[in-house]
Amino acid sequence: MKKHYGIFLDTLLMFGVFLLLWQIVLGVESYKIGDFADPLVSLYFFSGWVSIVFLVVSLVIFKPIKKSFGLLALVAALLHSGIFFAIDFNWEFSLILEELKSKHYLYFGFLSLILLIVCFILGNYFHRFKLYYAVYIAVIFALIHFVLIQKILTMNYFIVIFVILSILIFKFLRLFKRG
Repeated sequence: MKKHYGIFLDTLLMFGVFLLLWQIVLGVESYKIGDFADPLVSLYFFSGWVSIVFLVVSLVIFKPIKKSFGLLALVAALLHSGIFFAIDFNWEFSLILEELKSKHYLYFGFLSLILLIVCFILGNYFHRFKLYYAVYIAVIFALIHFVLIQKILTMNYFIVIFVILSILIFKFLRLFKRG
């Protein structure tokens, strides 16, 4: 019974954080860009930002809910790619391949998603492997995906990039000090 209670609280926490991030991202983006005329752009922005935020938060948050935020990052990344496949291209793989040929930043997004899926599938079965290295690489790929999409990098984006890179550098230095 206690386990189900914990799952319920985790789900409630994730839902609350998800809604909060929805409001924050839409508020910030509508202030900077203007109101979203295209709802698809709004969905892309929200799901992408939420995925990156949850992924980075999963690196710095304390252990008991670390996996919950990693799972939220995976769900947001799946939503992000689902919007791409289902809504934007209606599962037309020939159009998707054409889009992949013309927009190279999509490769980094898919690599990040694949690494997150591998960590999710193997995380419960292979405790001895250092899967957090794959998470760090997924963050780097997601950051490259994020930077290559932007046509103009404003100060807000530079701050986000700086914070994420600082967290990654701190994590790598801590790993190498441990040996």
